[in-house]
Amino acid sequence: MNQLLIPQESAIELCQEVLRKQGQSRIRFLKFNFWQCWGCQRFGNKDGSYSNICALNTDDNRGCRMVNKLYDEKIASD
Repeated sequence: MNQLLIPQESAIELCQEVLRKQGQSRIRFLKFNFWQCWGCQRFGNKDGSYSNICALNTDDNRGCRMVNKLYDEKIASD
């Protein structure tokens, strides 16, 4: 896995993209990923500033595995 630093703006955009993908699934309530996103948005993004989301919970912004995976895929395709 690539351990590159994810810029905060990119982490927020990727987080929103992951959230959209999770929300579009017909069986989303049965998936762990949906509930992880829901909890992160519910408790980490209370004020809408994205300051406490899982993707930003460490100094190197490598917290949420779904954001990390999407970021690594985008880096690999470039």
